[in-house]
Amino acid sequence: MARRAEPGGAARPLIRAQRRAALRTAAFVLAVLAALPVAPALAPVLGHVRACGVPLPWPLLAVAVQPVLIAAAVRQARRAERIEREYLRGPAADDATARP
Repeated sequence: MARRAEPGGAARPLIRAQRRAALRTAAFVLAVLAALPVAPALAPVLGHVRACGVPLPWPLLAVAVQPVLIAAAVRQARRAERIEREYLRGPAADDATARP
C-alpha cells in the first residue's frame, strides 16, 4: 500500500471521493425505484396493460428492481475500486501518465 490510511488524516480525499460516488449511485437507484410506482400514475395506460393476467406495474416492481440494484452495486464497486487505485497511485503517477 503506497499510502497509510490514518484516521482523519491523509485518507480524507479518498473517503470524500468515494462518498460522492456512493451518493450519486444512491440518487440514481432512488430515482429509478421511485419512478416505477409513479409511472402508472403518469401514464394510466400502463395500469390497464396486463401481463399473465396481472396489471403490468406489479411484474415490473417484482422483476425489474433486482437487475437495477445489481447493476448499480456492480457499477458502484467498480467505481470505488477505480477511485482507490487512483488515490493509491497518487498525483505524481497521474502527471506521468498524462504526458505524451
